[in-house]
Amino acid sequence: SRSRPSSSSRASRRRASRASSRAKRKSKPAPIAVCLTNCKYELLRVVQKKLGWIEVGSDAEDWQLYWTDTSVSIERVMRLKATQKINHFTGMLEICRKKQLAKNLARMSALFPSEFKFAPKTWTLPLELESFLDQFPRKGSKPGKRTFILKPDAGCQGKGIALAQSQDHVLKALENINVDVEGESKGSNAVVAQRYLSKPFLIDGYKFDLRVYALVICADPLRVFVFNDGLARFCTEKYEPPGKGNLKDTCMHLTNYAVNKHNENFVFNGDAGANGAGSKWSVQGLKDWMEDNGHDFVGAWEGIVDLIVKTIVSVQPVLAHNYHSVLPPETNDGYSCFEILGVDVMLDENLRPWLIEVNHSPSFGVDTPLDLAIKGDLISDAIELVRIDPKLVRRVEAERKLASQSRLMAHKKRGAESVTRGDRDRKGGGEGDATTVAAKPTAPRKLGEGVEERRVAAIEERIKWEKNHSGSFELAYPSPCERKQALYEKLLVGAKESFENHGQVARVRDVMEKAKYIALRRATEEEVRQNAIKNGIKIPAGMELKKVVEAVMKARADGGSETLLTAPKTWSLGDCPVPMLQMYAGMPDAKKSEKERASRARKEARKKHAAAVAASKKKAAEEAAAAADDAASDDPLLATTTTTFAPYGDVAEGSTRPVALGMLQDALARAVGVDLAAARDVVRRAARVEAALFHQSPGLTGHMGYNAKARALLVGLNSNASIAERAARGEIEPDALLQMKPDAWVENIDDHWRKKTEEKLKAEKAAEAEREAAVGRCQLYIPGKDGTEKIVEVRR
Repeated sequence: SRSRPSSSSRASRRRASRASSRAKRKSKPAPIAVCLTNCKYELLRVVQKKLGWIEVGSDAEDWQLYWTDTSVSIERVMRLKATQKINHFTGMLEICRKKQLAKNLARMSALFPSEFKFAPKTWTLPLELESFLDQFPRKGSKPGKRTFILKPDAGCQGKGIALAQSQDHVLKALENINVDVEGESKGSNAVVAQRYLSKPFLIDGYKFDLRVYALVICADPLRVFVFNDGLARFCTEKYEPPGKGNLKDTCMHLTNYAVNKHNENFVFNGDAGANGAGSKWSVQGLKDWMEDNGHDFVGAWEGIVDLIVKTIVSVQPVLAHNYHSVLPPETNDGYSCFEILGVDVMLDENLRPWLIEVNHSPSFGVDTPLDLAIKGDLISDAIELVRIDPKLVRRVEAERKLASQSRLMAHKKRGAESVTRGDRDRKGGGEGDATTVAAKPTAPRKLGEGVEERRVAAIEERIKWEKNHSGSFELAYPSPCERKQALYEKLLVGAKESFENHGQVARVRDVMEKAKYIALRRATEEEVRQNAIKNGIKIPAGMELKKVVEAVMKARADGGSETLLTAPKTWSLGDCPVPMLQMYAGMPDAKKSEKERASRARKEARKKHAAAVAASKKKAAEEAAAAADDAASDDPLLATTTTTFAPYGDVAEGSTRPVALGMLQDALARAVGVDLAAARDVVRRAARVEAALFHQSPGLTGHMGYNAKARALLVGLNSNASIAERAARGEIEPDALLQMKPDAWVENIDDHWRKKTEEKLKAEKAAEAEREAAVGRCQLYIPGKDGTEKIVEVRR
C-alpha cells in the first residue's frame, strides 16, 4: 500500500504554495487609476474598462490619469506627481481660442509671410470694427460680392455664427450676439470675422470639412503626432454661392455636426465599415473616393499635416514656458501633459487646405457606429502612445521610495556622525584619534547636476517606445523629411523670438512696468503733499494735483533734479511755475541752487583752461622739436653722424633727432685722429641740437636718464674738453673709447661739475650776504654849513 506523506512535508508544501501565491500577487502591478469626474463622454469609460483600469473620484490623489473636458489651470499642473498625467497643456488656448489663434498666426505671418498663408484673413471685433467695415460698400448701399463669416471667440457647435455681405449685415449680426456698434460687449466674448471660403471643394454638390486629430505628447522638446483617420462632416443642403437669399441657410454653409444633424436630409451612418455613405465619412473613406475619382488626396493630406505642425509651432514657446515654470526639468521628464487637438480644415476647389479652427476639447460623442470606431481607436492609441504603463508606474514609485529612504538614511548617518564626534570631543580625542574615525562628508549634489543627461536618456527611451506603440498615429514633428524639419526649426526660432517680444513674457513685463509706474506716481503724489505742508503752500487736489505730479515726474524723467534746478523762472510745467514746482518736488532753495551751479561752472572752466594750457605747451614743444629736426637735417656733418652711429635711448636708429651720447661718441672718435678744434665743433653742434631736445622731456628721457647725463656731459666737455684732450694726446685708445659706457664718460667730469657747483653756491651765498648787509644799513645826506653834503652811514 502507498504510504501517506508526513505532516511536516504537507506543511512545507502549504508554506511553499502560500509563498508562491504571495509572489504572484506581489509581481502583479496595481491597476491604473483614472479620474473622469470632469469628463462627460462615456467613450472614455468604455476605453477605461476595456483596459482594465479603475475609475476614482476627484477627492483621490493616487490616480495616474486625469481626463477633463475643460482647460486646466497652472496650479492643477503644479500638483502633478511624477507618475501622474493630465490631458491638457496650460497655454494651449493661445491657438484654441479664435481670437488668440488669429493673433498668433498674424504675428508669425509677419515674420514668415510665405509659410502662414493657410488661414483666412481675420479681424477681431469690436477692436478692429472700423477697419473691418471698410471692406464693404458704404452703409445702406447694396451688398457686395465679398462674403465674411462672423464667429464668437469661444463659441462652439455653430452657435452665434452669421454670414455678412454688407455693413448692415455686420451690425445686425453683432447686435444678435450682444456686441454693439460702439465696441462694448453686453455679456459675450469677442467676435472674429474671416473671409468666407466661397469656392470649396464639393462632393456631389455638398460642402464638407475635415476633423483631423493631432496629439501633442511633449512641449519641450516638441513632439507632435497626427492620427491617420478622422471625420469628414457634410452639409445637408447642396451648396450655392452665398447670396441675399441663402445667407441664413446654415445647413448649406456650416458643416458643424450639431447644426446639420437636425436637418431632414441628414443621413445616419448605420455601418462603420460603409465608407462613402451618409452625412459623415471617415478620412479613409474620403481618401478612397478621391483616389477613385482622380483627385490627389496624398498632396492634400501633406498640406493638412504641414499646417497643423506650423500652427502648433507658433504656440510652442508658451507651452514650454508654462510647463517648465511649474514642472522644472530637475524633477520632471517633460511628459506629464499631453493633449488631443481637433483641427478643422476645409479644402478649396484646388484642394488647398485652409485652417478653420482648433479645438482643445474635441467632441468624443459616439452618436454613430463610425464615431465609436474612429474615436475609440483614437483614444486607445493616444493612451498607449502617451505611455501610462502599470509596470513603469510601479518602477517609478519604487525609485521614488528608494530615493526617499536614501535621504532618510543619509540624514540618520549624519546625525550619528555628529553624536560620535561629540563623544570624541568630550573624551579629548583629536582628529587623529584611532578609536573613532569620522566618515568623510559627501559633497552635496547640485540642483542642475546631470539634468541634461537624464533628459537625453528619457527622450531616447520615449523614442524607442513611440516606434513600437504609435498605432494609427504618424510622427509629424520632428518631421522625417530633413528639408521640412529644417524649415520647422527656423519657424520655431522665430516663434521663440516673437514670444519674448510680444508673448506672455512681454505681457508680464508690461504689467510690471505699469505697476511700477503706478507705485511711482502714488509715491510722488504723497511727496508733493508732504512738501506742500512743509513749505506752507497750497496742497494741490484733483486736476491740479494730477498736473503737478505729471510735471514733477516728467522733469525728473527728462533730466533728473537738474531740470527743475536749472530751468528759467519764466518756464512752467503743467501750468505751474518752476519755483512752485521746486517746492512741490522738495528741491533746495533757488538761490542756493544757483550758487552751486555757478560754483560747478567755475570748476569746469578752470579744468578747461588747464587743459588748454597743457595742450599749448605740448604744441610748443612739438614745434621746437620739429625745428631741431630741420636744423639737424640741414647740417651735413650732423646727418652723417646720425647715420654712422646707432643712437641710444628710445629714439629709433637713423632718426634725424640724434641722441646726444651718440654724437659725443662720434666727437671723441674724430678728436683721436684729427684735432681738438674739430672735436669741439662737433660738440657745439651737438649741444645746440641737444638744447632744443632737452626741453621736450617726453621724447628723450629714458629709463637710465640719458637726457640729463647727455646734457651734463656735453656742457662739461664744451667747457674743458678733458676727455677730448686726453684722446688727442693718445692717452685713450680709440677702441676703448668707443666701448666705454655713458657712466664711465660722466665719471671724468664729476670733479669739474662739483667744483662748478661749489663755486656757484659760494657766489650765491656772497650775494645773499651782501643783500642782507645792504638791508641792515642806510646812508644819510647831511648838508654842511659851507653848502656841501656829508654822507653818514648808520644802522637802522
